[in-house]
Amino acid sequence: MRCPAAAVSILLLCQAAPCTAGLRAGEARIGLRISDAGSGAPLGARLGFADQDAWNGFRPLSGFTGWAIRKRCGDGHAVFWYVGPESSFAIPAGPRRLQVLAGPERVPAELSIDPQPREVLALDVRLARWCRLEESGWVSADAHLHIARFHSGDDRVLFDLMDAEDLDVAMLADWAGRSKGRLRPGWGEWAWTAELLGARAARDGRLILPVQDWAPPGKACTLKLMGHRTPVRGLSRCSQAAIVEKVIAEGGLASGSLGRIHIAGALLGRVRASEILAIDGFRNLGDFYDLLGVGCRIAAIAGTDVQSSIASQTIVEYNAPPGSERFYVHLDDEPGDARSLIAAIAAGRTFVTTGPSLELEIDGVGPGGELRLERPKKVEVRLRLAWAAAPGGELRLCRNGEPVFARRLAAGHAGADGYAQRWRFELDLDRSSWLAARLDGERVLPGMERPVAHTSPVYVLVGGLPIFEPGCARRLLERIAGPAEIEQSGFASPGERAAAIRWARRARALLLERLDRGASVTDTP
Repeated sequence: MRCPAAAVSILLLCQAAPCTAGLRAGEARIGLRISDAGSGAPLGARLGFADQDAWNGFRPLSGFTGWAIRKRCGDGHAVFWYVGPESSFAIPAGPRRLQVLAGPERVPAELSIDPQPREVLALDVRLARWCRLEESGWVSADAHLHIARFHSGDDRVLFDLMDAEDLDVAMLADWAGRSKGRLRPGWGEWAWTAELLGARAARDGRLILPVQDWAPPGKACTLKLMGHRTPVRGLSRCSQAAIVEKVIAEGGLASGSLGRIHIAGALLGRVRASEILAIDGFRNLGDFYDLLGVGCRIAAIAGTDVQSSIASQTIVEYNAPPGSERFYVHLDDEPGDARSLIAAIAAGRTFVTTGPSLELEIDGVGPGGELRLERPKKVEVRLRLAWAAAPGGELRLCRNGEPVFARRLAAGHAGADGYAQRWRFELDLDRSSWLAARLDGERVLPGMERPVAHTSPVYVLVGGLPIFEPGCARRLLERIAGPAEIEQSGFASPGERAAAIRWARRARALLLERLDRGASVTDTP
C-alpha cells in the first residue's frame, strides 16, 4: 500500500508562562502529536533517543502510558517510553535525536531537535505506513511475552502497548516448571492458574492469549504450550512427553521455545512448531533444518522473551521491545479467534521477522502447504521481499537446508513507500524437498532490530516419496535420549519416564527404518 510521505512539523510555541510553567532551570518542554500519514488517525508510539545520554534529566509530563523498555545493548541499555497520540515531556536544553516508532509496518522517524532553555516545542509527527499485511490475511504475533496479567483491569494497558507496537496477538507466557506450580507476586516465577490460563481478551481485532512456557527448574524455556485448559506441571526434562500428550488431549498445540525443540516429539508429530527467532536473531536452525530434512512438518514462530514484573505499567526489560521479533500467521477467519490462530500455526502458514515481509510460493503453494509431483520437473518459484528500506545483506531460497538461490541486496534509507522487490524463476526438483526463504539483512533503522526473516517451509513430494535426508537422520539419532538415561532422571515420575521412553523408542525406530529402507516408506512423521 502506497502512503503519502512521512512529515514532521516543529513549532516554537512560546518562551513565557503559562507554557513554561513547571519547567526547571535549563529545561525545555516538548509537546508531541503522532498520527498516521495516510489516514490521519491518532497513534500511540514508542519513543527513544539515538544518544542514550539524552535520557539524563528526562521527565514525562503528560500522555505517557507508563510502559517503558530497557533493552540490553552490549554492556549498557537502550531505553524507550510508550506514549499516547498526544504527550509532553521536559528535557535539558541542547541537541537531541528523537526516535518515534509505531510498529514495523510504519517507517520510523528520527527527528533532530535543539531546544533552548525555557523553549516549548510542538512536534507534529505523521508516520507513513509502507504496508498493511492484514489486508492480505496476515496477523502479527509475539509468542514469548513474560508479562504478568492477574486482573482484567490490566487488559487496557496491555492493549495500549500492543497498539503502540501494532501487534495483533500477545501470547503471555508464565514460568511453568520453574515456578514449581506457585502463583506468586514479583518479577518472574509464576504459573497460571486454570482460570488465568483460560482468560483470553480481545479488543479491536487484537488478542491477548495466555500460554505456558515450560522449563525444568533453573533452566531456560524449553516448551511452548497453547490452547489447552489445564496448567502443566513437571520438574524434569523427561517430563516433556507426558506434558505434551496432556496438552494435545485438551486440543492444544506444543512448540519448541527459544530454538529448543524436543527431537522425538517433533519426529512423532506431537511438537508442531519451533521458536526459531528470539533474542537477537535466529535460534538453533540446525535442529530445525534436520527435522524438516526427515519429513517433519514444523511451523516457524518467533518471540522476544520480554520480561516484566507483576504490576501493570511497569518497566519491561530484556533484549528487545515487544513484537520486535514476531511472526505472521495467515488466517481465513477473524484475528480474535484463538482456535483459528492455533490451527493456522499448526498448519505452518507463518513467517518470522524483525520487520520485513517475506513471501514465498512454489507453483502457487505457500508456507505450510504441500505440492505433489508425479515425477521430477521444474517448479515456478515466486519470492517477494518488502520493508521500510532496502535491507542489505542476502536473500536465500533454501532446499533441504542448502541455498539454491541467493541474491546480495543493496542497503538504503527508509522512505514513505518503503522497499519492495519480486523474483520469479524456475527450479529443477529431482527429489522430495522442503523449500523456505530466508533473509539475513544488514541495514538497521532507528530503534529497530537487524532485518531478518524466514518463512515456514513449502513441502514438495516427488513420486509419492517422503522428504528424507540420511545425514539429517543420523544427526538426530544422536540427539534422542536412550532408555537408561531417561530411567536415571530422578525428578520425573514413573509415568513421565514411561512416556518419555515410549517417545524415544518410537522416534528411533522411525529413523532407523528409514535409514534401512531409504526413502521407500510413504508415511511422514
